[in-house]
Amino acid sequence: MLIKRSSTLVSIFIVYFSVHAFIRTTLGWSLSPQEIEIIENAQRFAWLYDGQMPLYIWLQSAVFNTFGPTLLSLTMMKNALMLMICLSIYTLVQRVSNTTYALATTLSLVFIPQLVWTSQHSLTTPVLATLFAATTLLAFSRLSVEKSVPRYGILGAMIGFGAISTVTFLLVPVALLMAAITSRSHRNIVFNSGFIAAIMIAGSIAGWPYYQLFLSGQIVVPDLANVNPLHWDIFVDRARGMYSALQTALTFSSLLIVGAAITVYSGLGRNIAVNEGTKALRELMLRTVSFGLILIFGIAFLSGGVWMNQSTLQPLLFLVAPVLALYLFPAMSTRTHRNAITVGSVIALAVLIITPAHYTFGSQFSEPERYASSEPDYATYR
Repeated sequence: MLIKRSSTLVSIFIVYFSVHAFIRTTLGWSLSPQEIEIIENAQRFAWLYDGQMPLYIWLQSAVFNTFGPTLLSLTMMKNALMLMICLSIYTLVQRVSNTTYALATTLSLVFIPQLVWTSQHSLTTPVLATLFAATTLLAFSRLSVEKSVPRYGILGAMIGFGAISTVTFLLVPVALLMAAITSRSHRNIVFNSGFIAAIMIAGSIAGWPYYQLFLSGQIVVPDLANVNPLHWDIFVDRARGMYSALQTALTFSSLLIVGAAITVYSGLGRNIAVNEGTKALRELMLRTVSFGLILIFGIAFLSGGVWMNQSTLQPLLFLVAPVLALYLFPAMSTRTHRNAITVGSVIALAVLIITPAHYTFGSQFSEPERYASSEPDYATYR
């Protein structure tokens, strides 16, 4: 019965993202600026693309070579990544809990507009980095059950590929490392020779692109000589960066916070016992998010935070949704369980229904002649 339920839910996820791909291909002939950039960059191999990590472009180029340079290829890859994010979170929770908790945790992702809406029609590299953030956490959690060389190798590969998806992905493994070291149930994973091998594998994957990034001069070390907060003007400037980071984090999770507040107000009252595996996982995820936010605020203080926006922080901040779900769901009444899953499903369907209007009326590239004088010929991507 459990296998049947899991297969049904996975099938629903597949159908959902396939419908998204169908809508995009059928109605969304126009291209977003990011899609135009991808089409241009996918025609050549490079270790960096305008200072950005290369993995998304490499994968898109492979899809183009397999299925042809079409809008379907663009859309198919994006929705495949979105599907794998959901399946990774679903698998992560199901393996330590049950199908109901896994479904609720996965549906919590739809309460993040940046993920369920913006990622669907505009983001590229943050979507791929979000996937590797989920798979990195999944690979790490599997090591808590059994430590083996292949599993450490998979963890290293996930970190390495995530690192060449986008630079800000590095917040995830650093925060995860800090979380594991401070957790009794997970620190033995880090203090193991296999973890050193995992880091070496990650370095071998990401080393050369980051070396090229260093040579390009785009790795900037903060001027620590001017960080002295005792100087009022410097302190205010640095504090402004931290405030910007806080604003970005709150904006990213605003709908999720409101939903959690409503749930707490209207539906708590039970205290369902959860197994040790679920407790360990949600503690690890909470610690990862917490240390990640500390890192974000610290980097924002040093750098001024001008580089931070919702898309760059998505690979870390999306974990807020499953963390809240794992803590709130056991405390909900049965009725609130159903209501929460219903609301999540309604939001997902609403996004699906609104999507055609976005591609029909919302694109800034609404004129076919906008592509007539451009190179390459974007008309071929309809």
